[in-house]
Amino acid sequence: MLRKRLIFLVVVFTLMAFVVPRDFNFYYQNGFKSIEQGNYAAAIYYLDSAIALEPEADTAYSLIAHPYYELGQYEKAIGYCNKALSMNEKNPFAWYVKGLASAMINVYSDSLFTVIKKHKKDSLWLANNIFNRYYFTDQGVGVFDNGKAIEYLSRSITLDSSYVWAYVHRAHFYYWLNQYEPAEKDYTKCIELEPENPWHYLNRGNLYKRFGPPGFARDDYTRVIGLDSTISEAYYNRGMVYYDFFYDKEYACEDLRKAMLLGRYVEDLDKYCEVTEIDSMLRFYGGRSWRHDFVPSDCVCPSFEDLFDPETDTIKEIELLPGVKEKIIDIKDSQKTTWQLEDGRIIEISKKTKERWLKEAEEKRRKELMNAP
Repeated sequence: MLRKRLIFLVVVFTLMAFVVPRDFNFYYQNGFKSIEQGNYAAAIYYLDSAIALEPEADTAYSLIAHPYYELGQYEKAIGYCNKALSMNEKNPFAWYVKGLASAMINVYSDSLFTVIKKHKKDSLWLANNIFNRYYFTDQGVGVFDNGKAIEYLSRSITLDSSYVWAYVHRAHFYYWLNQYEPAEKDYTKCIELEPENPWHYLNRGNLYKRFGPPGFARDDYTRVIGLDSTISEAYYNRGMVYYDFFYDKEYACEDLRKAMLLGRYVEDLDKYCEVTEIDSMLRFYGGRSWRHDFVPSDCVCPSFEDLFDPETDTIKEIELLPGVKEKIIDIKDSQKTTWQLEDGRIIEISKKTKERWLKEAEEKRRKELMNAP
């Protein structure tokens, strides 16, 4: 009997050695990892469990506010932030998320005209709020309190001056309120904190492009390209700076074509570049995605992602005229990858693209057979 008890105790202690208790840190860390992975439902589950174990942990309340913000539940996110701040008003992340969520809530359901009419007798209110606090959507039906968001983000920065994303978003709000100098200061601070991040230069370049000087915008876009040559927006914006401010059509065209090859659609290409053949326009319109208004409706269209070679800046897919109704390819031939059209044009596709086409065609045929009467 004693021997059985000893064996039982050994088994129990052995199992206990391998069982990891799921404490607050377990749920909190998994919640944090889930947010990083973009799995917000899992993050809420883990952080709810962490809060149940330690209901006085302000960091858990401020962290769970973030997935609610990402899911568009802004009031709920602010509620959790307020809960965290009631426990610890020096929680920088709570102020940060509260600032982001506050900027997403429409504070007026009226149009800009109605708001101005409502406060027409209060010139001081209009002066302090219309241009310096509230952001109005282009349609004039949304009024957002960016001034309040800036206030909360400033509190976050005061408590943690190294958190780059607080500067990024505060700069965005300044930008939308047309407040050039504080926006420039914040974008520059982002660059100081993360000098190898190309997106900070892109943001500041966009500010310079809008407010000037254009030379600074061009230089920032060039820095973006030097850090990451695959960001199409940098080529597009630099091309527009060359065209609009420096009247350099050659450089503008070069940058715009590069942007299109990287996937940035450019409207009215012939305005910036000399396009001599109508059938070559499709090569530049649409980047890696075919635009349906330039392609026959009965055409199975390829993906430029399979055809574009970023090292040589070339596309294997050669010009397809709008309105062509002919059957351009017979993809059943397992060896064939190049076709010549009646007018002499050549179309070449990758094997990867052809395999996908065959798979899609077979799937379509299978569905049609299943739905047949």
